[in-house]
Amino acid sequence: MSPSFLLSYGSVSGQWTYPLIRTPAPVLLWFGIVLAGALLLLRWMTHRTIDRYPATCIAAWTLIGWLTMVFLHFLSYFSLGSLVSSDLSNGFFTASLRYGPLAILAEYPDLPNLPYHVWTNMPGKVLLFHFLRLFTESPQALGVLIVLLASLSGLLLFGILRELEWKRAVGLDAWILWMVTPALIGFLPILNTVTVTFALLVFFLVLKAIRTNSLFFPILSGMAAFWLFLFEPTPFALALIGVPILIGLIRRETVPIRHVMKILGIMFATFLLSAILLWLFTGFDPVQALTHVVLDALAFDAKSRPYLTWVLPQLKDFFLGAGILPSAIFLLSIVASLRLRRKRATGNDQHTAAALLAIASLSTILLLDLTGIGRGEVVRFWIFLMPFVSAIAAAACQKRTWLFSVILSATILQTAISVWSIVFVLPTNPFLL
Repeated sequence: MSPSFLLSYGSVSGQWTYPLIRTPAPVLLWFGIVLAGALLLLRWMTHRTIDRYPATCIAAWTLIGWLTMVFLHFLSYFSLGSLVSSDLSNGFFTASLRYGPLAILAEYPDLPNLPYHVWTNMPGKVLLFHFLRLFTESPQALGVLIVLLASLSGLLLFGILRELEWKRAVGLDAWILWMVTPALIGFLPILNTVTVTFALLVFFLVLKAIRTNSLFFPILSGMAAFWLFLFEPTPFALALIGVPILIGLIRRETVPIRHVMKILGIMFATFLLSAILLWLFTGFDPVQALTHVVLDALAFDAKSRPYLTWVLPQLKDFFLGAGILPSAIFLLSIVASLRLRRKRATGNDQHTAAALLAIASLSTILLLDLTGIGRGEVVRFWIFLMPFVSAIAAAACQKRTWLFSVILSATILQTAISVWSIVFVLPTNPFLL
């Protein structure tokens, strides 16, 4: 695989590509070998103990995931602090310095002097910076905290797979593959990497609510869903993955349909109540805010990014950003599951669950592609779908340690080359570089 293909994000005909700043260096190979060797050793040790000491292993990998992501980002040309404080690449930090939380909510999007990315996004990203600034005002430290939040998506992915009754070892492998994914590392500390965490949190809480009789989880899921709406509404597309899973649970009589409808009703009521309360206390109009964001995105795409030009290139970008080998295994797994579709399995069969998750994920990706959402920048906007690619790749490697080792090593090398060479996030005018 030539380095030029690893770096070919975007579309020349679409007039949007991610610029190259450095050619790949030989040191990246050694970097990849050392990191892959360390992670594989830790994986081997964890596989031997995770069923006996799950809490300890999960806590350890939460720390390992965070440190690994920070370590990989050191290859980037720009520091975390410069990207956080830049109005060109971010803007949400600056907006949080200019306006308080109540002003952001009450007057959004009509506040003067908002950086462009703030004006075109929901206000939740600015509110997140208000929260993080309770701990530090340093842009570099804020960047490290953002990486911590982004790294928690791996923990939530593990939790989701456990709720779907996958083995702990497979969930761990999915976690490891996800935390070295090229797009995830490349776009740190941009808040799209944190969107994944909030999206998977909602997904996890919904599954937890469906599988329990407590009112706590459906109420919490409704609140988390409303926060996700304030932060970034696009990940609600994950419902397209969740629906087939719920149908599968109902058909196998794992959960009764009446219970599912009750849980979803409580969630919707909580979501609606959250919106009403926020409107009453701050004046924030969620319908107006969403309309503003959607209309601006449609106008921008219609003016700058023709639909047909991007239909195929953005699929290439998505799977390249999710990792070449994980994506290849993901697609091959779907082909294999379709060939074996006549073989019915038991309700707890992990292969059946993996096949359902893979087909639902691919269907969602293709549907989003056809709608043109995130046109030209899906490698950033659709990061929230990439953990499921990692999960399916990990499931395919369940009894093939050698294959997992190859996939992990190749993905780390791809990520290292990409982060070293590509300007995924630009903090300054390119003519000043």
